[in-house]
Amino acid sequence: MDTNVEQKKPTGEIKEQTPPKVHILKRPWMHSLISFVVIFGLLGLFLFWQVQTNTVFIENSNLEAPIINLAPDSPGVLNALYVKEGDVIPAGAQVALVGSQIISTKDGGLVASAPVVLGSYFSPGEQSFLSSTCRK
Repeated sequence: MDTNVEQKKPTGEIKEQTPPKVHILKRPWMHSLISFVVIFGLLGLFLFWQVQTNTVFIENSNLEAPIINLAPDSPGVLNALYVKEGDVIPAGAQVALVGSQIISTKDGGLVASAPVVLGSYFSPGEQSFLSSTCRK
């Protein structure tokens, strides 16, 4: 006679004995699930924090830099342009060839605009053909 499965009561009825219920938080698979959620939750919070700390907000930003305009000393046709908008150039870099004169910069910086078509004619004192922002 197995006392764990069935038990005889004095009245003669047979009742099955059920094992005691284990609380859901004490089950091994629940521990694994909770660990999984906690680890990935912390990882998600860490990644969110990393993204937020490396973000630069530019809504109220202001950028100031001197603008250097380049133009030839003597009249001539723009034969070659060695830079394009967005290039970062060092001081003394050759940027264009007007006639037989090579135009170079005195200061390094970022080329802000170079909107000229090759073959255009430029003379001294005329509107410059290249703008650069100076980087100190």
